[in-house]
Amino acid sequence: MTLFNYHFIKYSFPLIFSLFFLNGCASTYAPATEGSTGYSEYKMNENTFRVTFQGNRRQSKDDVRTRLIYRCSEVTAQNGFSHFILLKDDSYKHIGKRDFGNSDLSFETTTTMSGGINNRVKSNFGAQDSDAYFVGVFTIKVLKNPVTMSIDASSFINNNSHIIKK
Repeated sequence: MTLFNYHFIKYSFPLIFSLFFLNGCASTYAPATEGSTGYSEYKMNENTFRVTFQGNRRQSKDDVRTRLIYRCSEVTAQNGFSHFILLKDDSYKHIGKRDFGNSDLSFETTTTMSGGINNRVKSNFGAQDSDAYFVGVFTIKVLKNPVTMSIDASSFINNNSHIIKK
C-alpha cells in the first residue's frame, strides 16, 4: 500500500462514514409506501384534496408541516391551480403507548398540529413497539385565483425547495 493510499483511507473514511450516517438520518421527500414515511394524497372532489405527510422519529412538527405544505403546493400546481386554502387539519402526533401493569389496556395520546388533544384507551394484545412521530393531514381546497388566507403554491415551492430533499 502506498503512502498516498494509506493517508487517503485514514483521513477519508471518517468523512465518508459521517456523510453516509447523516444522510441516513435525513428523511427524503418521496411518496409513502405501506409502512413508510412520505406523502400521499386523495382527491375528494374536483377542488378538494386530503394530503398526508408521515414523518419519522427524527422529524420535528415543523419539518413535517413544511413538507406537508410543500406537498399541498405541488398537488395544487399539478392540478392546474395556483393557490390553496386549508379547510381542515387532522394532523396528530403519535406518541406511543403507556401500559397499565399486567393489563391488556393501554392509554394513547395524539395531538393535532393545531394543538387539539385526543386521549383514548385501547386494548393491547401482545408487546408492540412504541414510536413517536408526527403525521400531518390537511384537507385543502385548490383555487385558480388568490383569496384571503390562501397560499400561493408556486411561491411556497420556490421559497422552500432548498429544504426538501428529493
